[in-house]
Amino acid sequence: MEPIAFIIAGLTLVVGLAIGYFVSRNQAEKVQRQEREKADNVAAAAREQARTIELQARDNALKISQAAEAEITRLRSELTR
Repeated sequence: MEPIAFIIAGLTLVVGLAIGYFVSRNQAEKVQRQEREKADNVAAAAREQARTIELQARDNALKISQAAEAEITRLRSELTR
């Protein structure tokens, strides 16, 4: 073979390896970005669920407090009769 053929083959190999490296790196970054977005979505959903649970707990506490106040008022009214 002629030396020019070896040079062309070597350059083709180097270019192919470089392209493969950059394509692989790009795909890895894409997967990492998708995983990060998925994790962010899960965290956002968890925060929203926590807010909902907290609001329900506060609502239940308020209802219990109001029921207790109503019972105290009723018992006081019975005692004064």
